[in-house]
Amino acid sequence: MSVDAKSQGEELLADFRHRLRTPLNHIIGYSDLLLEEPQGLDPDNVSQLETIRANAHLILEQVQHRLAPGENQAPGEKMAALQVEIAQPLDLIIASAGRLSQKLHGGALLDVLRIAVAARDLLSFMQTTDTIGKVRSEASRAPDFQPVLIPSLPSRLLVVDDDETNCEVLQRQLVRGGHTVTCVASGGEALELLRKPAFDLVLLDVMMPGMSGFDVLQRLKTSETLGNIPVIMMSALDELEIAAHCIQMGAEDYLLKPFDPVLLRARLHSALERKRLHEAAKERTEELEQATQSLARANEDLNRFAFAASHDLQEPLRTITTTLQLLARDFETSLAPEQGSLLDLAIDGARRMSLLIKDLLAYSVATSRERVHELVDAENIFEDTLTNLRQSIEESGASVTHDTLPAIVFDRAQLGQLFQNLIGNAIKYRAERRAEIHVKAVKEDQQWVFTVRDNGMGIEEEYLRTVFEPFRRLHGRGLPGTGLGLAICARIVEGFGGRLWVESEPGVGSTFCFTVKCQESASEND
Repeated sequence: MSVDAKSQGEELLADFRHRLRTPLNHIIGYSDLLLEEPQGLDPDNVSQLETIRANAHLILEQVQHRLAPGENQAPGEKMAALQVEIAQPLDLIIASAGRLSQKLHGGALLDVLRIAVAARDLLSFMQTTDTIGKVRSEASRAPDFQPVLIPSLPSRLLVVDDDETNCEVLQRQLVRGGHTVTCVASGGEALELLRKPAFDLVLLDVMMPGMSGFDVLQRLKTSETLGNIPVIMMSALDELEIAAHCIQMGAEDYLLKPFDPVLLRARLHSALERKRLHEAAKERTEELEQATQSLARANEDLNRFAFAASHDLQEPLRTITTTLQLLARDFETSLAPEQGSLLDLAIDGARRMSLLIKDLLAYSVATSRERVHELVDAENIFEDTLTNLRQSIEESGASVTHDTLPAIVFDRAQLGQLFQNLIGNAIKYRAERRAEIHVKAVKEDQQWVFTVRDNGMGIEEEYLRTVFEPFRRLHGRGLPGTGLGLAICARIVEGFGGRLWVESEPGVGSTFCFTVKCQESASEND
């Protein structure tokens, strides 16, 4: 068989499966509706309906099996084999529908007559009177099968299907689930109704005259106002490519006719729940954006306050310090020792207050400042830091050495502050022996690990985590400082996506480590 002939044969089989599924959808749908509410039906009526439903499912399975693509058999041969297999179950459906039509009344009678019409349509299409075949006697469910009860999410649904009977069956099933349902027969009517935000979900038939379900789906998903409405496609076409195409176009799901009631409820619940979660996430995102904007404004106000407070507070502090120093100098010889000590305490307090204000400002800047990401030479920044710390290094007699340091993507000013705080701390908290400080950087994976090692006092293990908290001082007022230096370092490193930690042994020394992304990794993230 040639490729073209095989392709035409599979298209013909797909058309047969579609045409056969439509009456089967009617038969199964109406029998399900009647069996879901069996009030007024005697046991014999229920038995006849179960026979109709069981044989309809049997025919459906035979359609799927006999008309499956891929086998080296002509479509005519497959149809002939199918005619033989479904003749008896189809006769039983017609016979059962006939007996029920003589016993039922009202709405139930109308549903049975619709079943009979669908069965006659099926028989007419098959054009056979053979009576060979087997009727399924048991359900296909496993013995321990228990239907899952899907919680109802009552919603406003739009059903789009040009088959009036399909619409009616589906509408009645959905209304029983607590939904509000509107049915239309064309894509144009659907698009007109959807201009108003009155629906939570659309059930859309694939095969419709004029504007197909594909056309409607494309119009919906390319619309700014309608693109978020979930769409479940419906079809008697069981081609996997069609289902995949619908999903790729943006459909939430694909339902194959005839519908299983439990599966229909599950798919609807899933789609509506996803819509609810999406809307909740959207609302939450909007709230977070508003909160972020408010926080940004608050940070701007805080920065302005910090700078203003720094300037406004430093001025009177300088005046106080200068005045006290002048008093101490002018009255140095006439003041009693106790009075001189009080003046020294006041001067020291003013100086510490000035230092605290400077550090608070630095901490605020390190936390909220917009960082400059630029390629900086850590070697040059280190040399500048030694220049700034020259007086402290000379007075303490400390030795500060280093290995070759790399170029990294960082903020020049903040890297300088980071080096200055860590090296300055190593000098400040030195032991009685000569301070030895060594700085190096080692490349690990996609990051540099910088270390500042000293032989100073060291830190007790219980304080290794808390030492980076603001105002955390481990040595009281015996040594100068505000307790903000390491907190500033932590904020700087974290601001560039790194990590700062310390390894220490009391009496031996400490090693402060921080990570910085490599130049290539930092560039990719930017």
